[in-house]
Amino acid sequence: MTEELNGFTHESEGQEWARKPLPVELSIDPGNNRLRGWAAPSLAERADDPLSISLMLGPVCLGAIRRDVPRPDVEQHLGFLGPAVGFDFDDFGLRLFACLSRIDDICLSTAGPTVEAATHSLPPFEIGAMKTLTPLGLLKKSIGGIRLVDVWFESHRNLSFRFDGAGHTDGTIDFYQLAYSPTRSLIKVGSDLPLAGSKIVTARLLNPFCPVLMVIKDSSGGIRAIDTLPFPSLVRNGWHAAERMLAGYGGDELGDAAELSRSYLAALAGRLIDPQNHVGKIMIDAAAYTGLERAIHEDLTNWLRCFLHAKVIREGEKSEYILDESEARSCVDDDPQDSHILYLPADAIPTIAVMVNALPQGLEDQKVFGSMGVVEWQRHGRIWSVSFPALDGSLEALQPYGFQQPFPRLQLCSCEPVVSGSKLIPSWPLAVILREKPPRISNESAMEMAADIPRLFETDYFTDTEELSVLILFDPVEVSPVPLLESLIRQGMGTLDITICHPADADESTLRDALNNLLPGQPHQIVPVPSNSSHVDQIIAARDHIAYDEVFIANASTILPDHRTLNALLTLLRHAGVATAGCLVREISAARSPISAGYSLVGLDLRATPALSFDRIDPIALRQPATFPVLANSLVALMTRRATLALLDRHDGSSLRPELDDLSLGLEAIEAGGINLCTTAVAVYADIAQPRHRQAAITLPYRLSLQTLSRIADMTTIIQKIR
Repeated sequence: MTEELNGFTHESEGQEWARKPLPVELSIDPGNNRLRGWAAPSLAERADDPLSISLMLGPVCLGAIRRDVPRPDVEQHLGFLGPAVGFDFDDFGLRLFACLSRIDDICLSTAGPTVEAATHSLPPFEIGAMKTLTPLGLLKKSIGGIRLVDVWFESHRNLSFRFDGAGHTDGTIDFYQLAYSPTRSLIKVGSDLPLAGSKIVTARLLNPFCPVLMVIKDSSGGIRAIDTLPFPSLVRNGWHAAERMLAGYGGDELGDAAELSRSYLAALAGRLIDPQNHVGKIMIDAAAYTGLERAIHEDLTNWLRCFLHAKVIREGEKSEYILDESEARSCVDDDPQDSHILYLPADAIPTIAVMVNALPQGLEDQKVFGSMGVVEWQRHGRIWSVSFPALDGSLEALQPYGFQQPFPRLQLCSCEPVVSGSKLIPSWPLAVILREKPPRISNESAMEMAADIPRLFETDYFTDTEELSVLILFDPVEVSPVPLLESLIRQGMGTLDITICHPADADESTLRDALNNLLPGQPHQIVPVPSNSSHVDQIIAARDHIAYDEVFIANASTILPDHRTLNALLTLLRHAGVATAGCLVREISAARSPISAGYSLVGLDLRATPALSFDRIDPIALRQPATFPVLANSLVALMTRRATLALLDRHDGSSLRPELDDLSLGLEAIEAGGINLCTTAVAVYADIAQPRHRQAAITLPYRLSLQTLSRIADMTTIIQKIR
């Protein structure tokens, strides 16, 4: 005879009790940043026979969930009393990690001797919810007295975490990453690492770019908290660490990386929903391709392919992707067609920002330059922010011949109807360049580019029969211009009309004899001006004596060691819209230190009379010979037109502040709609008696309109030393 009572079966003859497996009721409470709910069998359970719950991510068990939270509301719902049925712990990114890793199966698995084994799926994660998530919540909240305070890379794959607090000394932490392979396996990259007191733990990552899942557990394996690091490369010593500073998120604080990650997650949601309006292909410059570039590092390319579904291609190859072996191991199923293309210098990597941010829809196909970060060292090095104006790719023909592409650029490939003819101006950096410590720029040769290079630029307008005016200025300390005249003769120009400004109270007979001996038959004149005249005053006094339209202005102490200097500057000047053309200026010394490669805008000071803050451009930030638009060029060596000089007015300049004269001419040219170009393909040398100030501010002329100020910001290269 068999009797059934309250789920138990009584065998009368054997007096043995057998229990039927009971179904489990489980519920998840809604809420952000927590995993809260309850689970209980359909009938009362005994304290010595508890229900166990495991948190499963795909086939991997992350740990046990302890039911240690009393839930009177649930007990009333169930109709019986018993052990605590509720669970509650911090979850700052489990479903986010699953979404980023494309793992669909997140469930709670219930088991026990007297219950039915079952799995209970968590509610699906909505991609749009990424815009409201708070990654790295362990920064702001202590878990059992332990709080995350720092994360950094010890090496390329060793990622270290530091936790403060000793309130929960018996806890451990696990780290997980997805192995981007056809099997897409979840791998534990750090297992049961102890968290005792102030503890540093290190995970050996599979990929330093892919999201990292953190699971904190108590000594018995119960989960206490879950967190996600979505973009590990943003933390200190990561490949994208400089991007955090470029974005204005301070120094090496982990909180800055968390805030930037939150911003990127919001943008990434758009890419996951509609990848069409994002960068889908990355082309690296084949001119300097060696196969060792960071842009084709397997970890980076796997992250781009599998995480973002973007391809890295060697420029010039339409179908043959680089690193074919790694391509075969990747998990990309689709090939991005008709997507926007990012062109990179061979030594650059794409920023996270350019990969996750959507590009505007409806713009016409266009080629756009953008900004980049230049990091001298991966660790503790100088960092420059180099921002290039959106000049529609017109600078390409003026880049030095035979060198790699110096700047990153975007190629918009719209497959939608064009609804706007406006130009794209990216508000985020396109690339980060990581390089080992370079030698300070000091050439064995006086030339920046070898003399046997067939031409300096991709285009060349120069001929041998040119007529050129030369205007020579002086500094407070008188220097003989004879070395300059000798170097001008070696430039191979047809006719040079020489105008020399000379202190009115100084003897000019020696100078006249030198002119007659060096330039017999060539037109020349000496213009006396007051000895305390600024460079602008000298130009105004002498400009009516200038014979030809194109004018080369130089300081009396300037020397042109490269016979192609005038060729180069004329080439730049004859490009459409260029008002002045300058070059790198070096000091005549053993160090050959750079004095100026043009001037860059630093900012506007509007606290009182509007003032323009500027800084001299350090050419080391450019890495190689390049041509770029600047705020102004140095009058130590500058090519311009007579009409541009006619724009100059007298101002309260000083011979002791030559940089103000440089800026005056540059501002006049920009206000008139011109561009000031500088190239470091050639250099001149000068013995500057009065050095340029490293940084200063000048009062803006009242006539500069807001449109002109906007043009200054939009049409000049801005190079700032961030660290």
